[in-house]
This record gives sequence, C-alpha cells and structure tokens, in this order.
Amino acid sequence: MSSGNILRLFGIRLFPVGNHHRTADGTSYENYLKENIFAPLGMRSTGYDHYKPVIKGRAKGYEKDEAGIRNADFVDMRIAGGGGGLYATVGDLALFHQGLVDHRIISQASGSMMHTPQVRINETTHYGFGLFLEEGEICGKQRRKHYHTGGGPGVRSVMAYYPEDQLLCVMITNVNDRQIFNEAHAVMEEMLLLDEHAMEENDDGKRTH
Repeated sequence: MSSGNILRLFGIRLFPVGNHHRTADGTSYENYLKENIFAPLGMRSTGYDHYKPVIKGRAKGYEKDEAGIRNADFVDMRIAGGGGGLYATVGDLALFHQGLVDHRIISQASGSMMHTPQVRINETTHYGFGLFLEEGEICGKQRRKHYHTGGGPGVRSVMAYYPEDQLLCVMITNVNDRQIFNEAHAVMEEMLLLDEHAMEENDDGKRTH
C-alpha cells in the first residue's frame, strides 16, 4: 500500500493516560491527542478510528489464513480506549518520531526515560517506557534498535529507529500476517542498513540517493 494510505494502529504507547479518558480539566483523551500531539506536529492524517465517519483513504483490513485472504472481523475501536484505536499514515508516524526526538511533545527527561532499559526481555532486548530497546549485532554491525510494533484484526505495524545510523523505518500493512510482515521488515532492514554502510564507504563521500 502507498505511504498515503491511512491504516488503523493498535498498541499506541499512551495507555495510562487513556485509561482515564479525560484529563483533569475535563478534556477528552481524543481531544487531548489532537491538541497536544497531532496538531502541533502537523499529523493531519491521524486520528481516532471512529467507524461511522467516511475517512478519505482509510484502508480496509484483511486477514490471511489457510484459505487465502479474507476480510478482517469488524472491531468497534472505541473499546481500545488509550490502548490503541488510532489511524495514521507512514508520513505521520515519521512526524511523530521527529516530535519525540526534538522534545516537542515530551520533555528531554521523559525522552531519556523512554530510551532507558527498565525491564529485561531477553539477552539483547529490554523494555523502556513505551519502547523495546534492542542492542547487539544487526546487519553485520553493533547497533541499537528502538522500536514498537502494533497489530490487530486486519492490520500490523512497526516503527524502528537505529540511533547509530540516525535512520527511521516505518512499515504499516492492511494484511495481518505476522510471518510475512516480519520477513518483509527484515528485508527492509537489510536494504536500509546495508545501503547506509555502503554509502559510508563510498570514496567520494557522496550519497547516491
């Protein structure tokens, strides 16, 4: 699907606030996101995935099973609350990432906490605040990978940042097949990171694309 298509996202990382649905001054969780994140960052193709409004470019979700491709089951995203239920584009997710990096929507101290290991997952991966933090050999080089995935009926997504390369990889799909998606992400990772390494070794020091 093209980067302009709108896709539902699951697993948004603002769950504690979303549990209350309203801030102390009575602002709804949805309006809080609009006013404090989406609008300031210019995320014009991101919002709550209400099923009744006609949203231009919204992609339909599909599932893949033994019989092939089928329509995903309907889910009223109001049940997700702060745990997901948003739609977005690849471009908007890149804006969201840049907003975090530039400390436009959270403080530098909060950003540091996000990227500080809190819980050990396995030998190479910890969990920070809202991010998986992986460190080890990735595509032939010692790297860090800070990422989060999402998924649900008919959708799957990943946003991964590689600090040493200053590279962001965002993938979204409207076919929920974990194996194919993970394989595609691995191929994309190799293409981007190995290409970055090749450009670093270019004698004239110029990037070709």
